Amino acid sequence: MDVWLAFVMASVVVTLLPGPSMLLVIAKALAEGPARSLATVTGVVVADACLMLLALAGVGAVIYSSAVAFTTMKWLVAAYLVYLGVRQCLAVRRPIQDSRAGTGTG
Repeated sequence: MDVWLAFVMASVVVTLLPGPSMLLVIAKALAEGPARSLATVTGVVVADACLMLLALAGVGAVIYSSAVAFTTMKWLVAAYLVYLGVRQCLAVRRPIQDSRAGTGTG
């Protein structure tokens, strides 16, 4: 129980530190407002919970101890990142419309 509590506390501390996921949430909140960034916050919390459950289930130990599992995971992640990059390059760019445009009183 002591190890589990230490793990949970370390996970909470790491989650609260301003890492990439927190910077994403801050950027979304600044760009779209706090109400519209709620989905991003929810996604970050769910992803962190999933990673914690996978770690508790011992997936990291299996990948660490098996060279085949590690290599397979490495290539799957690399392929996914290439897919995301190609999809982003081929995405249709839409101009950003300023919601304040045309609302001037002067």
